[in-house]
Amino acid sequence: WSIISLRSNLSESVEHLSKGEFEKGLDAIKEVKVGIGQIDGVIKSLDTFKQIGALNKQWQAIQELSSLLKDVADGSEQAILGTKELYESLKAVSGERQESPREYFDKAQAELGLADFYLSKASASLKGETLQNLPFIKTQITELSKRIQIYSNLVKKSRAVVAILPQVVAIDGKSSYLLLLQNNAELRPTGGFIGSVAKVDFEGGKLKKLAVSDVYEIDGQLKLNVDPPKEIKSDLGVPRWFLRDSNWEPDFPTSARQAEWFYTKSTGSRVNGVVALDVSAMQGLLSVVGPIDLADYGESVSEDDLFEKATTHAEQGFFPGSQAKKNFVTALSTQLFNKIFFLPKQNWPAIVESLGKSFSGKHLMIYLSDPKLFSYLIVQNWPGV
Repeated sequence: WSIISLRSNLSESVEHLSKGEFEKGLDAIKEVKVGIGQIDGVIKSLDTFKQIGALNKQWQAIQELSSLLKDVADGSEQAILGTKELYESLKAVSGERQESPREYFDKAQAELGLADFYLSKASASLKGETLQNLPFIKTQITELSKRIQIYSNLVKKSRAVVAILPQVVAIDGKSSYLLLLQNNAELRPTGGFIGSVAKVDFEGGKLKKLAVSDVYEIDGQLKLNVDPPKEIKSDLGVPRWFLRDSNWEPDFPTSARQAEWFYTKSTGSRVNGVVALDVSAMQGLLSVVGPIDLADYGESVSEDDLFEKATTHAEQGFFPGSQAKKNFVTALSTQLFNKIFFLPKQNWPAIVESLGKSFSGKHLMIYLSDPKLFSYLIVQNWPGV
């Protein structure tokens, strides 16, 4: 019964964790610990059988089972506490909290490390032969193993984030990133046409500035005459190569480095990496933060009509040199980022979940100029790299 209860409460706590309902998740784990205490009580009350040597293998299996359940409960509890600290660090990075995110990063690392230890220990115990002496719970053990694996995967991903995030947000210095806003209604090799770009600045672990610009504004600053790939010249009829067409290679790191080069040559500013975000990813974020009001257009944009309005503004009254497409995406992305990063009490768990789905679907991709940091993401099999 305790195994069934643990399996059920693990699923419940994972659901609470994904929603940022940390206290409810901890309450579910407390219920598990109550059940484990009942198991220990039963074992202790029947200690006489153990002393006379009856059913030794079965007693050993039951004791190992009790130890296993404790490891799972402790690991799950530490996972919830560590994830909570990670979300608190995001509030500190965005400025919702005034203090430095360093303390939150340190706590998250410690607690997620313990969670990984306990859950790895539990997974190893499940693979042992001793528990096979309890054939009547074989099905429950198998199902419990699946739940533990789900939790373990969440913990490993969270540990990867907390290991690299302090360096990405420059906890001890400054860093800048180029954000490519791609319209995947107009396909390009890495997902969509680059209609707008943003420069994101961090200092001391804090988001300092996020400035969105029309890509044509950046391209207008390029003094060099760069010969484009032959397909751009022949198929698109474009004689010069600019940032807006830099994502011509389907391999994102290659296109990211090209975009970074164009941006630096055009503006003189250097960045520490490139992130690509398309309209589908924006749609996912709108589902979390709600509709965006665009005063210049006299309308509101929601997840339901984003693609329709993006396409309408791209095609309506279009002519060579038209600014309609880029202006709409620029206005939308500016308001979206302002709502996410500069308004308090954001639902960070839902935002992170949305970004995770975008990573998995390649609607959000990341490249870091630091080869060590980028290699770490690759080794972790991080989606979107």
